[in-house]
Amino acid sequence: MAIKINLLADQFANEELRRRDPVKRALLVSILLVVLVLFYSLMLQFKVVVARSELATYEARLQSVEETSKQVKTDRALTGDVEKKIAVLERFSTNRFLWGSTLDAVQRTVIPNIRLSQLQSDQKYAQLEANKFLTTNVVVTLEPKRKTFGFSREPVSEGEVMNAVSNQLKLIVKKAPFTTNKLEYATKIAITGTNLLGTEFTAKIEFTLPQSSRESTSLEIMGRDYGAGAGALDDFTLGIASTPYFKERLKSGESAGINTLERPAQPVTDTFDTADTRPFVPFTIECVFQDRVLSNE
Repeated sequence: MAIKINLLADQFANEELRRRDPVKRALLVSILLVVLVLFYSLMLQFKVVVARSELATYEARLQSVEETSKQVKTDRALTGDVEKKIAVLERFSTNRFLWGSTLDAVQRTVIPNIRLSQLQSDQKYAQLEANKFLTTNVVVTLEPKRKTFGFSREPVSEGEVMNAVSNQLKLIVKKAPFTTNKLEYATKIAITGTNLLGTEFTAKIEFTLPQSSRESTSLEIMGRDYGAGAGALDDFTLGIASTPYFKERLKSGESAGINTLERPAQPVTDTFDTADTRPFVPFTIECVFQDRVLSNE
């Protein structure tokens, strides 16, 4: 029986050991991982480039939209300003002083023995700057609410504080000077203090009247009193004061807005008036109307 001897067995064994070397396998795995990482990095870099391109596109679109929105906001502000001016002009046109109505009321007050010779009107305007006519502090107390779970409490929100202050504000505006004020005013509320427990809040409230103009109007009535004795001027002035138009618009007071500027004690005659030679007392009375405050607000 033949015996086979492999003289290269040791060489083959060494070669097999080299193929199974863990260092070589780790090196191959490391190279593979590096290749995968490089590939992943390239993919990420590609995505970054694409994302930057999209971002630049969106930024350009956003800038275009912002420019358009700025123009829209400007147009809206101009439109609001024009609408405000139109509303003010309409209010002025409907509330302006009408001399036609005044003259119509004057002719309805004429009585016998009173002859009117001249009417003279006067209107003056004074500029009034914005006026902070009242500043006050309001203190409100609010109890923090308990949380749904646990024993702690939720802090009082600013909205709850402002709501409580607004409720107090409704009581303030029911008193003077608001009851006599006829102008729209601006209200500014600011929370100025809170106690350590967070239950008591102090708010400062400022009331400001806008810039406005005061209109002062008066009417001088000149004429002749042909009445006998004490004359008819007193009856004429009483008739003016009792006329609904003047009663509503003249200044209130002891004279009811009617002042006698001229009334001689002795009557005179007009030698140039051949149609009426009766003696008369010339007079001048002034009707002072209530001041009106006009505002652009």
